[in-house]
Amino acid sequence: MRKFVLSALILILLFSLFPISTAASGGQLIIIKKSTNELAFYENSELVKVFRVATGKSSELTPEGNFMIVNKIKNRPYYKEDIPGGDPSNPLGKRWLGLNARGTWGTTYAIHGNNNPNSIGTYASLGCVRMHNGEIEWLFDRVRENTPVIITSSNESFKNIAKSNGYSVSGDETAKSAPQKKLDCDSVLQQGCNKEEVKKIQRQLVELGYITSGVDGMFGPDTKKAVKSFQKDNKLTADGVVGPKTAEVLEAKMNEEFERRKGDREKLPTSPDEKEIPQETQKEQKEPKEDESSTGKKEEKIETKPVSEYMRADGRRPIAVDDPFLPDWDNSIQPNRLAKLIESPTSVGKSQLAASKNPEKQLAEPATSSGFLFSLTTWLDMVWTNTKTAFNNFYSEEELTLVKVVSHMRK
Repeated sequence: MRKFVLSALILILLFSLFPISTAASGGQLIIIKKSTNELAFYENSELVKVFRVATGKSSELTPEGNFMIVNKIKNRPYYKEDIPGGDPSNPLGKRWLGLNARGTWGTTYAIHGNNNPNSIGTYASLGCVRMHNGEIEWLFDRVRENTPVIITSSNESFKNIAKSNGYSVSGDETAKSAPQKKLDCDSVLQQGCNKEEVKKIQRQLVELGYITSGVDGMFGPDTKKAVKSFQKDNKLTADGVVGPKTAEVLEAKMNEEFERRKGDREKLPTSPDEKEIPQETQKEQKEPKEDESSTGKKEEKIETKPVSEYMRADGRRPIAVDDPFLPDWDNSIQPNRLAKLIESPTSVGKSQLAASKNPEKQLAEPATSSGFLFSLTTWLDMVWTNTKTAFNNFYSEEELTLVKVVSHMRK
């Protein structure tokens, strides 16, 4: 029993290291080269045909590795857009050869037909391998389920790719299908082209109000439809191909649209209530007149001076940098300045001194904070204390004494 198990393990190991050559034993083999977008079909170890195909828009979309054909479907519907099978607009064409790639079972990746023959030979799909409808129908009728499929980005020959995967094949690799017309994407842009210039055309069409179903650089059916609509609207040959004439008219229309939008922006007001202002009024607004008070007098402009001019004669610091009541300092008491000080010594003192002008009203109203009435003398002493505390760092003792004297005089 042990010998039997050991022999079975050895056989399995040998099969894994040296796989059976399916093509050499009369089987079928398909090799797809993404580097050249070609598909080779082998039968009985001989190369039968090489076809042009389309693969993923980017290298990672079409999976690489060893797979098998796990199902064969005729006229598969395109469920994503609810397009019935066999319909000319169906992007899957009329035949589907499902592959067991990336954990799927023939429902996601496949070799199939298409509705855009110009895409064949380019990188245009979302992961599947596209073929011309006539050629996929020919292959569909011959290939069997479980046929191995090798997908690679190698630049090696089909024979060397088969050998590196354990298959022995032969045949002239120049035996291809009928040569396909090479898509011209240099002199014109047409369906099937996939390049940066297509993005520019798509952006211009979208700006002009046409629907391209994206700005991805892939000249698909929707872009072709948008180009044909633009050509028809501008009395050009509606063939869906962007040649020099169509590109010229498209550029001119974009310039017209730019100028139109620019003019619309210039007409728009900066605010909803803005109106056109005459030039004379604008000049008056730029040069405003001097404000006048309610008495008709012009507002007095206060001239400020550098800090050095505000220094006291005895060397003490200036009273305040922005003090407007500072005439030439002569170490004497300034009546005008003291008058301002008495009228508004602080923001708090201003309201308190203003109340002192009507002591009867002040005495008639109870002080809610203390619960008893202040006498006028007590109130003036409080004003003096607050004033001295707030300004003893800015005014001399002589000035503050005068403030106290005047306050008591007002008493």
